[in-house]
Formats: sequence, structure tokens, C-alpha cells
Amino acid sequence: MSEEKEPYGSDKEKNMSLWDAVSVTDPATTTKVNVRGGFTAIAAQSQLKNATALWGSYGKAWGVKACRYTHIYITGKDDVSKPIEVMLTAVFYYPGGEFEIATDIAFSTGGDSCKKLLTDLTTKALSKLGFNSDVFEGRFDDCKYVESLTAVKEHEPITEKQIEEIDDLKKKLTMDEIKYKNELTKSYKKAATDRLDTKQADMLIVRLKTKLEYQKKGSE
Repeated sequence: MSEEKEPYGSDKEKNMSLWDAVSVTDPATTTKVNVRGGFTAIAAQSQLKNATALWGSYGKAWGVKACRYTHIYITGKDDVSKPIEVMLTAVFYYPGGEFEIATDIAFSTGGDSCKKLLTDLTTKALSKLGFNSDVFEGRFDDCKYVESLTAVKEHEPITEKQIEEIDDLKKKLTMDEIKYKNELTKSYKKAATDRLDTKQADMLIVRLKTKLEYQKKGSE
């Protein structure tokens, strides 16, 4: 008798847990740029803050490594080679894995090209994991969508299902209340689980799941 396979997509909720936790953007962290037809720019620092809340400090469990800057030159009529573009290729790593990524920009002397490239590359890497997905999906072009986010004056409170999931993860992690409260106050400035909103709860669940994965690997 052949073994019955799980239906395709049975792990959808698990696979989308990180994406769903970080996909919605706070309009206050965006800027409307009226060039190249207009687009929404995301505050890079807010992305770093959200990633840090999930995984810890930049450069420890997540970040960019193996950076390689390449300048592209053009030779003018005077036979002098001048840089016209600079490209950055690197490896982005995080608790779920790592992947190669690249970006480029027009070169300008004193224009902080390398700094801008690193910021852009980090944003692109985080977008592949779902960070600020609503912006990249073009949803910020819809005024009603943005208004719906802005109109929410109070965050939705944590749900019973989220509380149960957090409690279950705490047990699997054998995390005592002191360590747990330190986690809450350090990352979310909250003293108890029931004071989290739904988005904070989603991010905490992802973070605890990441810790659990590390715990399992450590015991293997």
C-alpha cells in the first residue's frame, strides 16, 4: 500500500508565518517620492528595527556578508576611463537561511554610492522575506488602503489563539517567566502578553519559533 502524501500547501500557514508578521507597513514610516512616475519609499531604519525585533541585533543572527563592490568604467574620447556605475553583490543571512543578492547604482564622486547600495540591497533582501510587502505589491497606490491603515487609532488587541500559541511555545522552550518578561520589555516595551497587539504578537510568535528551531538544532 503506497504511503499517502500530504496535500500540496498543507504547510501554508507555517510557511507564511514570517511573511504575514512583517508584510503590513505603518504609513508613518513611508514617504511619497514624486520622481520616475512616483513611488512609495520605506524608511530603511524602520525595516532594521522590525528585523531586530524578530531576530536580534544586526550582524549577529542576521545581516549582510561577503560584500563585493564592482565599478563599471567607460572610456571617453580622451581615452580616460571613468566609473559610471557601481554594483554590490553580497549574501544576506538570517535564522531561516541565506541567499545571494545584488544591486547597482550610477556612480557619483562623493555621492555615498557604497552606503546607498548597502541600504538598497538590505531593503531588497528583506522584501524577499515579506517585509513591507504591501508597498512592493503596489497597495500603497490605493488611497483607501492607506487610509484604512491610518484610520486605525488603536491597535487590535492580541487574540486568545495567539496567547495560546505563545504559551505553548514558552513551554516547549522551557522559558521561565523572568526570561519571558525580559523578552517582552526588551523588544515590545510591554509587561505582559495580554498587552501586546496582534502585530506584536505575530512578531513574537515568529521570534519564539526561531528560538525553538535553534534549541532543536542544539540538541541534535
